[in-house]
Amino acid sequence: MNHPRKNAIVRKQEIMETALKLFISKGYEKTSTNDIIEELNLSRGGLYHHFSSKEEILDTAITTLLRSEKERVESVISNKKLSAIDKLKIVIGFDSSSQPMFNNIMALAHTKDNPTLITTLLKKKLEIITPLFTNIIKQGINEGTFNCKYPHEVSKISIILSTILFTDTIIQMSIYEYEKMIKTFQMISELMIGVEPGTFDFMNQSIHIENL
Repeated sequence: MNHPRKNAIVRKQEIMETALKLFISKGYEKTSTNDIIEELNLSRGGLYHHFSSKEEILDTAITTLLRSEKERVESVISNKKLSAIDKLKIVIGFDSSSQPMFNNIMALAHTKDNPTLITTLLKKKLEIITPLFTNIIKQGINEGTFNCKYPHEVSKISIILSTILFTDTIIQMSIYEYEKMIKTFQMISELMIGVEPGTFDFMNQSIHIENL
């Protein structure tokens, strides 16, 4: 009795994964529903049985991706052995070795000429990731390591800044420019969250890892 439903779930996942690959490689605007249908050898009715539009595919795919990451991060947040700084390092993406979804999310950000995709990614990150980031900042305040008056607002600003920083669509930089931007982002983050200069040196360390 459950077999048809299982097939429907699998098919929906296949559509999202295939569509995301096309959105990244061709660009969201340049990808049509026909492209998705042809790539999957699917009928038009088969596609619209699961999604009403290309917009819904993008929205659902990014939401699914971020919610999967949210579940993993929530398990990290619940770990009482980790300090707020350790948790923050994971949430903002500077501990990619411990983030199975990190490469997929970064692939979305590192796409060219994809304003709709990036806008959707940012909107969903603000909706799904902001509460996690806020939770961590509040922990840091309770620990006495953070001095932040507006944790929720700082969370939103940090997500906006980091998304723009890592988005090739908006800013195309040389390695040298990128390094300076990371260092500047570190300084801004330390000021907003209220920690000693150098507390977030792991951001600079990530530059060297990426360039290996």
